[in-house]
Amino acid sequence: LPDLAEGLKEYGYRLRQFVGMAREQGIRVVFLTHPYLWKTVMTEEEMYELWFGCVQVEEYICYTPEALVKGMEAYNRLVLQVCDEEQLRCIDVASKIPQTLEFFHDDVHFNEAGARKAAEVIAKGLLE
Repeated sequence: LPDLAEGLKEYGYRLRQFVGMAREQGIRVVFLTHPYLWKTVMTEEEMYELWFGCVQVEEYICYTPEALVKGMEAYNRLVLQVCDEEQLRCIDVASKIPQTLEFFHDDVHFNEAGARKAAEVIAKGLLE
């Protein structure tokens, strides 16, 4: 992956900006981490379902699932960090959805079972 430092810095700034605007309006904020199918060892069937991770820079390149995991984990860690610093509720959905085609129809989008599972995780997190 390219250096994510600048993107993570901007993302953290935007999350905190959003929190500040919501608080000014008296709106309660709950953040979620983002689940994904990528993992270091993937089946051929799972690899076939991947759509994301390729970019056209000077040439067309595709990042490995392992690299994409590292990138998404960095963003999810930042969400958790901002929640901790801002004393916000954060539901770590990413850690609770198994990374299989039982729940995903591509890299990051749920199928019906995945949407149902995510709803259960989020509802439980809101009720705690």
